[in-house]
Amino acid sequence: MIQYLSSGKGKLNGDKDKAMQAVYEVLVGEGAEVEYNAEQFLHLGTGVTTRVEMVQDYFSQALNVFGNVANRVSIDK
Repeated sequence: MIQYLSSGKGKLNGDKDKAMQAVYEVLVGEGAEVEYNAEQFLHLGTGVTTRVEMVQDYFSQALNVFGNVANRVSIDK
């Protein structure tokens, strides 16, 4: 991905300065949101938000269908 973007073939649709400001605010605990320390993933950009929501829906559906199956394979104590 780095090679692709640095080749100039890909076009970024985000503002790098705004992204770095957001990362800085998260790291130092500033900004409107104050519960940063509980989160482990910072997604930036509207396209990423859409993809994260799609993955959430995918795993939610998998849990609905196979949740009971997944929980039955634990070792009995």
